[in-house]
Amino acid sequence: MAERLKLSNAEAQALERFAKAPKPSETTTDVAFDRDLYHFGKEGMIAMLKLELASARMQADGDAKSMARTGRLSALLQRAERFARPVLPVKGSDVLAAQVPPGPAVGDILAKVEAGWIASNFTLDREKLLARIADLAKG
Repeated sequence: MAERLKLSNAEAQALERFAKAPKPSETTTDVAFDRDLYHFGKEGMIAMLKLELASARMQADGDAKSMARTGRLSALLQRAERFARPVLPVKGSDVLAAQVPPGPAVGDILAKVEAGWIASNFTLDREKLLARIADLAKG
């Protein structure tokens, strides 16, 4: 589809992220939403939220539940617009420095560390992540 529409690579990637982005609801927590923003990118999430918000506003005609949904989606849209994607504080070189030989194990350890960092809602600092790398490197 991207080729037929003559989209740039960046536009095609943004469209793909939009298509894969989960639809948040009025019960979506900020923590879960931040994780979705990290995984799917803010551009796709913003586009999807704008469509969901437009739909919710059309249905909100005095209905308390629909109005609550509209309010929550609006708050999530504002959160998405302010979101700055955090950068994982450790790299593959940190895994190598923990005496892990080059190869797939480096990526595996880094993926596990990143998953824990995301699960903490990006609160684990570099020192804690380095300690986790050291633990994983020991086997």
